[in-house]
Amino acid sequence: MRRQRWLIALTLSLAAPGALALSPPTNPSLDPTSAAIPPKAQALFTAGNEHLAKKRWAKAEAALAEAVRLAPLHLAARVNLSIAIRRQGKAKLHEALVHAQAACEQDFNVAEARYQRGVLWALMGNAAKAKGEHRWLVSRALPLGPELAAVIEHGAEAADRPLLGAMHLPAEPAKAPPPKGPAK
Repeated sequence: MRRQRWLIALTLSLAAPGALALSPPTNPSLDPTSAAIPPKAQALFTAGNEHLAKKRWAKAEAALAEAVRLAPLHLAARVNLSIAIRRQGKAKLHEALVHAQAACEQDFNVAEARYQRGVLWALMGNAAKAKGEHRWLVSRALPLGPELAAVIEHGAEAADRPLLGAMHLPAEPAKAPPPKGPAK
């Protein structure tokens, strides 16, 4: 009993504000440049993201699946793999859900993973579970909340929408400004 009190007192003293000046813990699987991600998996993740940005779903799936195989805890690769699979049609929704679920289990507080899982549940007709993800996103005032609400309401994702909820996609290339004056 005395030992338990001592442990509780020690725990509370360490948990006191300012007791430890540590930065918040980082999740290396959220940072695709982390040393915890093997270089080959990082290269595949980058290639998969480039395919995603160009809407080459099958190529993105192949690259991201290999990245996940090499680095099973690469959360961003798993989230983006879920997107690549989902975008290939209704026949693959269950397979995509496996990866979205695994990403949520790995880190329950990653909005992109929760959004992907919500979209999948909405597309699979499980509005109740999709609304649960929507509530979670809205309770944190995250911009993906209204986007998920639209998918739930329409039962489909607009084909012209950008890849919402994708993690670490390459930036859109800058377009050259229009030429000034008459062309020569």
